[in-house]
Amino acid sequence: MQNSDVRHDVVRSRLSSVEKTRPEDIDVEFSSLEHSARTALRRERFGDEAIAFARELDLRYRGQQWDVRIAVPRGVFSWRDVRASFEDEYERLFGHRQPQAQMDIVHLRVAGFGRLRRPEFRPRAPASAAPAPLEIRRVYLSDLRAWHEVPIYDGAALYAGHRLEGPLIIEEETTTIFAGRSDAVIVDGAGNYLIEIGKGSPAR
Repeated sequence: MQNSDVRHDVVRSRLSSVEKTRPEDIDVEFSSLEHSARTALRRERFGDEAIAFARELDLRYRGQQWDVRIAVPRGVFSWRDVRASFEDEYERLFGHRQPQAQMDIVHLRVAGFGRLRRPEFRPRAPASAAPAPLEIRRVYLSDLRAWHEVPIYDGAALYAGHRLEGPLIIEEETTTIFAGRSDAVIVDGAGNYLIEIGKGSPAR
């Protein structure tokens, strides 16, 4: 979240029939919305090289209440392509389409993005030996309804490529991770813990 791009959304209502609207006119309106988003981003000191846009239309069949949002390419587009995208999404959401129904525009939307530099990725060092647990602790396992001796690992001592068989606990500064008896934990290059449910050794 701290490294996500800055985003400004600009919306304009425009209730009109697709059949009576020229794509050229919609392109002009989109350009106006992009100008508003660009102005806001420039105030936040983004240069044009760091600014990008996405265009969307809220569309609906005539007489219906709910809109369906469709991405639209920049420049002059084809209503045939937009309708095809709309009906694909409408069918995905509602299970059917109405090819003979008239289609209305409800809103024009532009998302303006101020691209931030991504932090340099520093992969976690690769594992050179199997990790040793900090201790063995008695832990209550609900599937056994009994106490069981479980290894406890220090997360800071785990490296990329380590694969651990459950049951186990990994202690981090801000969280505690548990893997069950038939699970496996893999540490990837970014230091993420990938828990493979049911893919460890047979339950023991």
